[in-house]
Amino acid sequence: MDDRIKSWALKLSLSYALIGTVYYLSGFVWLVITGRQVVFSPLVGFPLTLLGWPPMLYADLIHRESLGIRPHTILALITVLGIGLMFIWQAIWGHINHNKDL
Repeated sequence: MDDRIKSWALKLSLSYALIGTVYYLSGFVWLVITGRQVVFSPLVGFPLTLLGWPPMLYADLIHRESLGIRPHTILALITVLGIGLMFIWQAIWGHINHNKDL
């Protein structure tokens, strides 16, 4: 049981980091393409975005009327949906395979 919890925690941590990376890189590329200034250096901005992407994504969603929907919001939501479906898929198949062993 302990290995399953460690495996689940590792997958969750890597998923969190993957979503943060997608959010940061797509936002960075969007700023470069549109010619806007990148305020924070990637050395500062990436770790901050990696840790704080959920409230930033939430802010993008609640302020979509004034800010518009940006590509990094859409890509982050697609990534969250994909990873969520992956976790659900693994939970269902893990439960089915576990019951077959019994």
